[in-house]
Formats: sequence, structure tokens, C-alpha cells
Amino acid sequence: MNRSYLLLFAGVSVLAACSTPKPDAALTQAEAQVNTAANDADVVNYANPQLQTAQQSLSQANAALKDGDTAGEDHYAFLASRYAQTAEQIARQKKAQQVVQAAPLTREQVLRQNAQAEAERARQQAAQQTEQARQQAAASEQRAKAEAEAARSKQGLVLTPRDILFQPGQATLDARATAELHQVADYLKANPDRRVLIEGFTDSTGSATLNEQLSKERADAVRLALAGDGVDPSRIEIRGMGPSEPIASNGNVAGRLLNRRVAIVISNADGSFPAAAQQGSSIPRGSPTSRQ
Repeated sequence: MNRSYLLLFAGVSVLAACSTPKPDAALTQAEAQVNTAANDADVVNYANPQLQTAQQSLSQANAALKDGDTAGEDHYAFLASRYAQTAEQIARQKKAQQVVQAAPLTREQVLRQNAQAEAERARQQAAQQTEQARQQAAASEQRAKAEAEAARSKQGLVLTPRDILFQPGQATLDARATAELHQVADYLKANPDRRVLIEGFTDSTGSATLNEQLSKERADAVRLALAGDGVDPSRIEIRGMGPSEPIASNGNVAGRLLNRRVAIVISNADGSFPAAAQQGSSIPRGSPTSRQ
């Protein structure tokens, strides 16, 4: 008897296991839609109440499935799907609204940045144009000054640059002399009708023969510098003047330094040198700066 009862109980258990209800297609679809919505960050942030309603409806559909309530299962599965869809739509709408609300600020920021960049470009262009104008004005002033001085006297223009001085027994130009001669070269290139006579000088120490040769080498050093800077060599003449025409005392070191110099004589507009320069006689000279 007990054995028959056990066999009957086992058979009922098997039948019960075989008869466990399975979700229909509507519930399966609802579960997929609710899970997709739950994994969407925008839905969680913007439509969480609707998502929770969809999850509750899904739970009710599963409960109806267990009770064998097919109509209830379909009803709640339908509601779960609709609530999940609604949650996704609300999330998209709210996110779009947030983007639209932030757009004016973004446009304002972009416009402000563009305006600042344009203002900076305008400032840089203005500064560049101002510097170019300053340089052009300085160059024009320099050329006008040189031309005015050259035209002031029929004697022509005589320059004794203070930066073109020499060490004892030397005929080498230093960096300061090169910069000074660059300006002279610019003037000569801008005035191709003018020629130049370079006179070299020494102090009174040493023999007359040595000083004459040394003064000529100093004049030739200037000639080579001007030619290297683009002045036609055929426009340049040189002359060694030795210790003649000192501009300072040869009795001290400072005076002898000033006497170891060159004089640059710019021709008249017709290309002729002053009569005094052609004769090799004295041309009035003052301090070791540009003068008549």
C-alpha cells in the first residue's frame, strides 16, 4: 500500500513539473523591451517613473503566468511593453529639450570666442602695420636727411663716422663699423648718381711711408665692405691720407684713437667731388660725426 502511494505521488510530481506554464510571445517581448529600457542611461535619468511602472507591469504579467491566468498575462505584458516604449520616448524628448535649452548659451560662448579671436587678430595686424609704418618713416627720414645734407653745400657730404676707428697698426673693421657702413651702402644704392671717395687716416706715430700705406689699407677695407654690401665698386675711390688732418691731439691715447679713422666723401648730384677733395687738400671737418 505504501509503495503504491509513493508511486502515485512521484507520478503526480512529474506531471506537475511537465505542466509548469511558459511565457507567451507577448511576455517574452515585454521582458526584452523593459530590460532594454532599464539599461538605457537616458531612460534612467529622464524617465525613471515610467520605467518603474513598466517593471511593475512586467512583474504582474509573470505572476499571472504562474497562476495560469492567460488573459492577465497578456494584459500586463501589453502594459509593460507600452510603459517601456513610453519611457524611451520621454527620455528622448527631455534630452532634446535640454540640448535646445543649452544651445543659446553655447552659441553665445562661440560668438564671444570668435569676437575675441577677431579682436586679437585686428590688434596684431594694427601693431604690425604701426611697426612697418614706423620703420618706413624712419628710413624715409634718414634718406631725406642724407639727401638734404648732400644738397646743402656744393662741397658735397663728408662723413667721419665715430664707429669706424682702428687699433694701432691695424686696418680691420669691427662689428660696429660694419653696421655704420650698412647705412652708407643703403644711401648709395638709393642714389646711384652719387660716387664716394674714402680717405684713410693714421695717427702721427710711425714712419710716413708706413702710415701712408696703412691709411690706404684702411680706406680699402671700407671700400671692400661697401662693395660687399651691394655698392658698385666702380663708384668707389680710395685715398691714403696718412697722419694729415688730425681731428684730435696726437699727444694722448684718446686723441690718437680718433685720428685713426676714415672719412667718407659723397659726391655732388652730378657725380663730381668737391674741388678740395679732388685736389687732396683740406676739407673742413669737425667732430667725428656726420657733418659738412
